[in-house]
Amino acid sequence: MTIQFNEISQVKIPLVYVEFDSSRASEGLTGVQPYKVLLIGESNNESKNKLVQIFNPETAKKEFGSGTLFEMAEVYFKNSDVPLWGIDFKKAISDKPSSDKPSLASVVPGATPSTPDKAKPSIDLDSIFSTIKDHHFNLIACSFSDEDTLKLLASKLKERSSAKRQLDCFAVVGVPGISQESMNLKINSAYVAIMPICHSASSTHVWSAALAGAIASSAQLDPARPFHTLPLLGIQAPKLEEIDDRIDREKALSQGISTFCIDAGGGVRIERLVTTYTQNDAGAVDVSLSSPNVPLVLSFIRWDLKRYFMLKYPRHKLATDNYRGSGAVMTPRLARAECICLFKKWEQAGLVQDIDLFQEGLITEINKTDPSRLDISMSPKLVNQLCILGAKVSFLL
Repeated sequence: MTIQFNEISQVKIPLVYVEFDSSRASEGLTGVQPYKVLLIGESNNESKNKLVQIFNPETAKKEFGSGTLFEMAEVYFKNSDVPLWGIDFKKAISDKPSSDKPSLASVVPGATPSTPDKAKPSIDLDSIFSTIKDHHFNLIACSFSDEDTLKLLASKLKERSSAKRQLDCFAVVGVPGISQESMNLKINSAYVAIMPICHSASSTHVWSAALAGAIASSAQLDPARPFHTLPLLGIQAPKLEEIDDRIDREKALSQGISTFCIDAGGGVRIERLVTTYTQNDAGAVDVSLSSPNVPLVLSFIRWDLKRYFMLKYPRHKLATDNYRGSGAVMTPRLARAECICLFKKWEQAGLVQDIDLFQEGLITEINKTDPSRLDISMSPKLVNQLCILGAKVSFLL
């Protein structure tokens, strides 16, 4: 095999020349995906739609005043030290619909006078995401909870998670009321989780921030590990008699609504976190994306696959499997071997399982119409989360 140098060419001056190559530095590692969290809330300052990194609650107060963003940052840092940003929103329309009746001049003859439209989002998400641009945030905590804004948020996150953008992100939102009221929110998204706060004295935006902090701290270390029992620090628990009973919580979880519980010390903990995704596009019941760990693990797999190949094969040529030369050349067979190597690392990290099934379904081939493109199809079987343990005790006398 001919050694391929990147820097050392044919030279005549006597010396020992040593170059460094970082392309294999990550071979023995499964990287830790660097998480970033975004808070979307209100500011008491005049500037709006300003993206700011928040290092501590004091930073939030200096940049945004004592509005909801400051309150969110305070609670967030009680739950996490994952890097945090904040952006203050402006309202597209008033939260309260106008009570003024339409003037006669504005009514078309024969038409029914229109009533104020309460279905429009009150938060200008278009401006927010225009400011964010291609900044990648893994988690978002929101201070709004109205149905139409959440639907628009879900649409934005789905678009950002596409293969062309690869800015996958998951949002958590505390919503007012009990779970039965939250069932009226028609959100169906693998990228949004909502949790009713019942009668907690802590505001919904504070719940959102606590959830984001707890989830970020756990998911950055292990995106496949479930979130139940994680404490939500800084949250005031409602009275036990004011929270949803078991029947209501079971129904809520089946309809894509997350639940919390109160521990023996009076603290609030995640009971079970689920996404709002319950149906596919055809309207059929679909549980494939009900666990938030699924999009989080898939996000890691995409990030790690992309990182691995970009680090190890940044400027390689592409040849068929019958290539017998040397040099910086990628082949479908080599790509297959690298994918299997990656799978083994993901398996060691506790993210995937069943390597035989993976190898059976793995396809690597040069694109039929573009000879400079290598296509890979893989079907990794993800590990599941242990949420339920059923035991039957058949006793004898």
